[in-house]
Formats: sequence, structure tokens, C-alpha cells
Amino acid sequence: MSAALASMTGFARAEQQHGEMRVRVELKSVNSRGLDMRLRLGPGLDAFEIPLRQLLSRSLTRGAINLVLTLDRGVGASAIRINQPVLADVLNAIEQLRKQITTDMPRPEGILALPGVLDAGEGAGGIDEERQAELILDCARQALEALQTARRQEGAEIASVLLAHLDTICRSGRSRRGSPGPRPRHY
Repeated sequence: MSAALASMTGFARAEQQHGEMRVRVELKSVNSRGLDMRLRLGPGLDAFEIPLRQLLSRSLTRGAINLVLTLDRGVGASAIRINQPVLADVLNAIEQLRKQITTDMPRPEGILALPGVLDAGEGAGGIDEERQAELILDCARQALEALQTARRQEGAEIASVLLAHLDTICRSGRSRRGSPGPRPRHY
């Protein structure tokens, strides 16, 4: 007996909430020769890229996977702060560069988009960083399980269509050449 057919195409979403903080992970998978992962992480969540990639690569071997991680810290939570030491380093580097070449100052939103300038900090919905990490990774595991279920369900539907076509081919062959017999059981 062969293994169940699983599609490479699927979509899943998982959400978890702790106090005012809500985590949402969306996973989308389409066909691809290998495993190609693209992660879109909200501000201050760059530290989760490697653990999320490891989680996905332990369970998936093929497909173009898109993961979107959203963290909503809720009303009243001072969610994002400027990391002053990193900002000072960035501004210093910009000033040094401007001494070497003539250029305008970058726009503030461009500076804020640089890694590390914005910090999620401890105002993350009233929970510590360790609990926040557990919540994010648990939500990602739930989304991954839902994605695998969706891929298996679509695979079962594809297998059903393929088996129906195979039966038609076998019947057509029997009517043309006599009876070659039923299709093999391992299909």
C-alpha cells in the first residue's frame, strides 16, 4: 500500500490571544521543486525568523511557503519604542557617509525601517519576552498543523480524481483489447 498523496498547495491561519496581545500566523503553500520559504514578520519580530524556518523545515520538504506573522499588542500597550543606542549608531553611520558623498538625509520612515531601530520591548501586551516567544511559536505550530491537514485533504481529492481517470483508462483498455484485468491495487 502506498503512502497518502499530499498536495503542495494549501492555506492555513492560526490565532492566539493572551490578555490584550493577539498573535496571528498565516501560511500559504504552492507548488515548487524544493522548499522555498518566505517570511514576513512584523516590526520587532526579526528574532523569530530562524526558529520559524527551523519549525517549517522539520515538517515540510517541498513547496513555496509564505508565512506572515502579525503581533497586535492591543490598545494601551506601548508596543513599539525607538531603540536609542541603535538609532544613534545609524545616525552616526549616515553622518560619516555624508562626509564621503553628497546626499540628502534619509527620510525618518526609512531610518525606522532599518533592523533593530524599532524595539518591541517589554510593553508587549503585558507579558515577558519568553512567554511572547512561546505564544508565537505555538501559534506557528498550530498554523503548520492546519496547513498539513489542508495539503492532505487536497491530496486525497487529487488521488480520487486520478483513480477515477485510471479506472476509465483501464475500462477503455479492456473494451479495446479484451480484458486486461482490474487496475493494480497499489495505485
